[in-house]
Amino acid sequence: MVELQHLVWHNGGAAGTERNSATDIQLELMMLNQRQSMLLIAMALLGVAGLMTFLLMRSRGPSAEALAELALTAPSMQERQAAAAKLTDLGASALPQMRQVFEQSDAPEVRGICVEGLGRNWDYESLDAIISAMEDPSPDLRGRAGLIAGRMTGRDRPFFAHGPEAERRVIIEHVRQDWEEIRKSPYSGDLKRRLKESHAQR
Repeated sequence: MVELQHLVWHNGGAAGTERNSATDIQLELMMLNQRQSMLLIAMALLGVAGLMTFLLMRSRGPSAEALAELALTAPSMQERQAAAAKLTDLGASALPQMRQVFEQSDAPEVRGICVEGLGRNWDYESLDAIISAMEDPSPDLRGRAGLIAGRMTGRDRPFFAHGPEAERRVIIEHVRQDWEEIRKSPYSGDLKRRLKESHAQR
């Protein structure tokens, strides 16, 4: 009788141990499935983030550096002009590259596009170079530079790009003096701001 009771207890304990083991295995499987699910979700989120970054970079188009390089070295003049125009469309963030192309390009057409971009952004740092461009051999570039220089100094000087050289030199000297007055003024910053604001209100 004692042996039979011992056998029942023994069998009951073994069954309980098996049930506990089965429960532990189920818990481990559930935890493993949860970890795998979390990993898959994380990978999916990373994939979406990567795709969004890629699409955003594509939508932004070429960088200012790449456009500047194209504006200087593209095989055809049409491509150089197109790159310069796109560069100026980037606005103030691309001013260093606009200055670079304006200074380094040997094409008046490209330089003319850049001088207008510099003027739209009121880049007084480039005004000396813009005034110098009023003496360029290209009448088109001279005319664009004269227009921008007059706007940025606030003086309406009668500069005729196709006019006699002697007359052009007189006007250019006046423009340089206008710029020097603004630059040396103790109210230089305020003058520049007011010129920009007055032009924006037109």
